[in-house]
Amino acid sequence: LNNGLSRVDESNRFLREQNTRQSEQNNEILQAILNRNDQSEKRKYDLKMLNWSGVWKVVAVSAGAGGVISAIVQVLFN
Repeated sequence: LNNGLSRVDESNRFLREQNTRQSEQNNEILQAILNRNDQSEKRKYDLKMLNWSGVWKVVAVSAGAGGVISAIVQVLFN
């Protein structure tokens, strides 16, 4: 009887250790997924800001070029 109980106790100990390891592994996987989602959101935001920054640069350069061209035309006709 003691031998049987000893085996059951050992089996329970093994299952508890296995369950603990699996729980830790699940936690690591969850953390990796959450970090990946955070990084994905940050990349989307950075790309959006880069796109808007590019649009404003084009607008500024166009306005500057328009001003230079109008100044040249005024000088030529005056």
